[in-house]
Amino acid sequence: WRHEGPAGAIDDARAIVATADGGVVVGGGEDGLTAWWIEKLDAEGSLVGTTRVRGRVGAWVSALAVDARGDLWAAGTEVLEAPNAGDASTWHAQPWLARLDAAGSVRWRVSEPPQGKVRREAFAVVLDPGGGVIAVVEREIERRRQRRADRRRHRLRRERRRRRAAVALDRVERGV
Repeated sequence: WRHEGPAGAIDDARAIVATADGGVVVGGGEDGLTAWWIEKLDAEGSLVGTTRVRGRVGAWVSALAVDARGDLWAAGTEVLEAPNAGDASTWHAQPWLARLDAAGSVRWRVSEPPQGKVRREAFAVVLDPGGGVIAVVEREIERRRQRRADRRRHRLRRERRRRRAAVALDRVERGV
């Protein structure tokens, strides 16, 4: 069987998980990623239910897991601000984690607001045997920016040292 998401051919499916009844749950974002969605399909591929939540600027589901009670756990990202929509490096985004019941209703949702205008994304959700939930969040984008800034600072320091050394050498050569 084949199934298109809730917005038709403009959907972006990013996560899938099998359910105990032989069906699947699929999650993703709409084209332009303005809303995240989750759909439950039975074993024959027929739609059982859809949950859609609109983000401030954009949102998507990145990972799904089903616990022993049949509750669904979803991790994703919400874009809070996109100064240049075509350049994802300019987005101010935060990861989120949600728990949905078997019918697809959101029980609760939490997010981690980033400090400052940074982009962080959720990539995985893992259920541990003790009943805990772990969301894997990338902070690499912040680290990349920091490394770039550090490299610039180091380059400027090296350049200043070279200039000072050249001035000192010039003074020595002139006997000053």
